[in-house]
Amino acid sequence: MKPKISVMCVLFLICLCTSSVYGQMAPPLKDPVIWDTTSIILPMQELTPDGSRRNNVVIEGSYGNNVRTISLPQNAFKRDYFNGTLYAFGVTRERDTKTNEIKGSTDFLWRHENGEWVIDAVLHSTGEIKRSVLENILPLQNGKYIVCAYRAQIIRDDKAYLFGIYKKNKKLELELENPVEDAFSVPTWTKEGPNGEWWPKIGPYFGDTIATTTGRVGSKIIFHIQAHGIFFIFDGENGKLLRRCAVYPEINEKAFAEKKWFDNVSLGMEATKDGKILCVTVSKDFAVHGKELFPPVLHDELGIKEEDWDKPQNLHKIRTLNREREDKKIKKWPNYVYWELDVDTGKFTKVSAPENLPEKVRNDHPSSFGIGFYWRTRADGTYVLTDQRGNIIEEKPGRGKRILDLFEFKK
Repeated sequence: MKPKISVMCVLFLICLCTSSVYGQMAPPLKDPVIWDTTSIILPMQELTPDGSRRNNVVIEGSYGNNVRTISLPQNAFKRDYFNGTLYAFGVTRERDTKTNEIKGSTDFLWRHENGEWVIDAVLHSTGEIKRSVLENILPLQNGKYIVCAYRAQIIRDDKAYLFGIYKKNKKLELELENPVEDAFSVPTWTKEGPNGEWWPKIGPYFGDTIATTTGRVGSKIIFHIQAHGIFFIFDGENGKLLRRCAVYPEINEKAFAEKKWFDNVSLGMEATKDGKILCVTVSKDFAVHGKELFPPVLHDELGIKEEDWDKPQNLHKIRTLNREREDKKIKKWPNYVYWELDVDTGKFTKVSAPENLPEKVRNDHPSSFGIGFYWRTRADGTYVLTDQRGNIIEEKPGRGKRILDLFEFKK
């Protein structure tokens, strides 16, 4: 029987879903490579001597050699490649010197020219939305921009949308021209929260955050909601939404409105050498029925009062039980499912696991199912497992072999 969920329970679930409890299934969010003839442009993180991480762009040639490495600007965390030019996206936040509260944010889009990063466009967040929640800004062929937000920021008439088309003024500032109203059949967020706050209409049990990854395939721009296995394919010329397609069509607005529970569907996408998208997902039973058969442990199941949720001993108890439940679910459905998406038709075709990518996680390592599965394509069209920073896992004694031993591969 499906548990009854109060507003407070939903908020508690949000906390759980962003904690280590669900780290077993939470897949890494990583943008796919972008192809440029025989080279690929890929994101890469570098560990600096002081222990911090630097976001880079690596241009890898067809023989696997790193032709060039370019560090992104400070505060930039996304990269794009359009019309032969590198772009970087990031945000800076202004804080009150006394309270440290965020007073406003500025999103930046930089482009790489003559060996330097220069500002291409900016978007200021003030007033109601002080903390920027943009996922990405990408230039279009017609000179405008498509913007994606993971929370309510693209707003018109008290409705918030996942995507918007923006134009740039003479000060390089972006202004909303039109929200993309047909991404879903309902606005993504409305002011229907318990205290009048923005509340999600899409996938309520993933909180108010809808995280996406972004790619380019030929003249098309692809946005992918990994949690739901949903893809949006846009025309790179004018930002028109060409089609929306889901790996499992059962996951849709109607199901969200009925408050059905779904598991994280996708473990990432990559652009293929022949202009398609390769996507890895959990099985349909895992995605659609996983949370019904193995529901998250909530406070009332353990007799814990709401005011005692955040006590360390109770959090530890809930996390431990949730890990056990997640392990059982993964052991029941340990296989990965690989799909090719034709971006011209929106059709998914199930394919076998490519060489070097696993068919399933080993039963004695269920916790590695999602969080341990990092992968990407190479410029020769093959695929490899990587670590969190994008470095290729090699089959040799040491850490690389230990990671590979977590999975089962095609024999």
